[in-house]
Amino acid sequence: MSEEAGAGAQAAQGDHGGQVPPQQDGGQAPPQQQAGAGGNGQDGTADTFPRAYVEELRRESAGYRTRAQTAEQQLTAAQQAAEARLRDAEGRATAAEQRMNELTISNALVAEAARLGFHDPEDAVRLADTSEVKLEGGRVLGVDETLKALAAKKPHLLKGRGSGDAGATGAQHTATSMNDAIRAAAGRRS
Repeated sequence: MSEEAGAGAQAAQGDHGGQVPPQQDGGQAPPQQQAGAGGNGQDGTADTFPRAYVEELRRESAGYRTRAQTAEQQLTAAQQAAEARLRDAEGRATAAEQRMNELTISNALVAEAARLGFHDPEDAVRLADTSEVKLEGGRVLGVDETLKALAAKKPHLLKGRGSGDAGATGAQHTATSMNDAIRAAAGRRS
């Protein structure tokens, strides 16, 4: 670049410290490189652009920042909501698994109580101390021991193992079906 061109460029920049003064007509001019050759600032000169154009870029950039912040807030809120739903689902799954285990143990106790000859197997389950009954690997352990302990403690709960006294009047209890009782009440015999 000749010295005349360099002096002309400096004169065009005026006293504004390397920046172009704002346009007087208020219009927006396309970006112009007003600095020396190349205009990329690598040769010690700075690129300059009209103030209106720079302000427009700043407004546009601020809009993008605002949109990015809003998107980030929405993403954070969505992540928190998803984590809350996950915790809720995990809690429900744990509760369902616990309930399933309780029912599995209860069903095993009822089945074994019926096999051992309890009058009411469900009563046996309610009365038994089930603290030693465990579910391990899909198998219920300790059922037989628990119910046998209950039978030894309360033999009257078992069929055919009563106390021997049929009642306060001492009357013998005879086995009759419900049909026989209805027929007898109606005055008919079978």
